[in-house]
Amino acid sequence: MPLSRWPGLVRTAVLVVAIELGLRTVRLPRMARWFGVPLADATAVPPSSGPAAETADTDVLDLSPRERARVQDARRILSVPGVDGTCLRQALVVGHALRRRSPRLVLGVAKRDGTVAAHAWVEVQGWTVDDFHVLSRPPAGFERLPAPVS
Repeated sequence: MPLSRWPGLVRTAVLVVAIELGLRTVRLPRMARWFGVPLADATAVPPSSGPAAETADTDVLDLSPRERARVQDARRILSVPGVDGTCLRQALVVGHALRRRSPRLVLGVAKRDGTVAAHAWVEVQGWTVDDFHVLSRPPAGFERLPAPVS
């Protein structure tokens, strides 16, 4: 890895530590706002509306080189063994990287084979960013939770 990438990785590592501390000490709605990724409300944007639906399937959210580098840094740091890289942490770090685009943190639940599963992702400009991938619709099978009161 070139030496020029190290400052971004260090910045992202510090961000991951700050998010981890925030998740352990502050309620999620407040902490998410602090990092520029406020919680979305329970009303979903229908897949047939918004910028994502107005473009061809081959079009994706056009990230700037800086945003792309920050998302790559997030993927690298959150995949290090021993780092908690769960979906909530991924969504907060990626949302922070895209904060100039007014991202929203979405929490969802699904019941699969009698087990309740929770998931978090980011919605930005009509697109869903989940597991470091830009998608045209939210993850299948998850029902959005209403944003809790801070």
